[in-house]
Amino acid sequence: SGGLVVRRGDPVEETVALADEVGAQSIHISGDWSRHAQRRQHRLDKALSDRGLELAVHDETLVVVPPGAIAPDNRDHFAVFTPYHRRWLESPRRPVLDPPRLLAALGVRKGQSPAADTLCPGERARYLPRGGETAGRRRMHAWLRSSVTAYADHHDDLARDDTSRTSPYLHFGCLSPAELVAAAGRSRGAQAFARQLAWRDFNLQLLAARPVTMEQGQGQRAAGRAHGVGEARDLVVALVATGDDDGAGADGVEQLRDAAAVGHRDRHDEDAGARRREL
Repeated sequence: SGGLVVRRGDPVEETVALADEVGAQSIHISGDWSRHAQRRQHRLDKALSDRGLELAVHDETLVVVPPGAIAPDNRDHFAVFTPYHRRWLESPRRPVLDPPRLLAALGVRKGQSPAADTLCPGERARYLPRGGETAGRRRMHAWLRSSVTAYADHHDDLARDDTSRTSPYLHFGCLSPAELVAAAGRSRGAQAFARQLAWRDFNLQLLAARPVTMEQGQGQRAAGRAHGVGEARDLVVALVATGDDDGAGADGVEQLRDAAAVGHRDRHDEDAGARRREL
């Protein structure tokens, strides 16, 4: 049977070791845009190149529109959301693909999924969402059936608590934002929800263009909310093959297992004023 292969240690060293172990010719990863992620990707690319291996980066995995795909004529990124959003709405969408029915399992040691306390020590939040693609898709379908059409009227009403709660699943690659936009439909509420996903993409393209300055002051908050609160920097989870409920589909690369999950509230900074938004 297939499943996740888990390794602990330096991400570059563990990835290269796993590639050597299985005789891989190329390594495929999801795009990531923080300064830490860009440094890690550069190190991995060099380490693989030294061995004659290819690194394939899929920038579209975790976003609807990848950073750099749209930009003003005289800059490499948008600094203001409104013109970015207009271009975002006009940008072609990649098709949503069905997951493969089966991936061949490789004969490697799978390792153990880490306990939540080893990743996020301390007191746990009282109401953590269950991790994994199955839980994420269940949440997505339930919310799309019940609440998305009224989202435009309710998403800023904190007392109603009627938001999608999909943020942790988007962050960990358990849900595809492209699929979420497509499945939401064209109602007024769905368009308001898609606008929040555009905010997420907007913050990530800022982070990709300015990874250093975005870690300071106001930019640090936007980057943190768009990307999640923290990074498990010493954990490498490689999807080798899947045939069970916790397996990833075509758009789910890294799994959020039964460990810690970030909160569902996303805050976004628009111009100089902070406007609080939730997914």
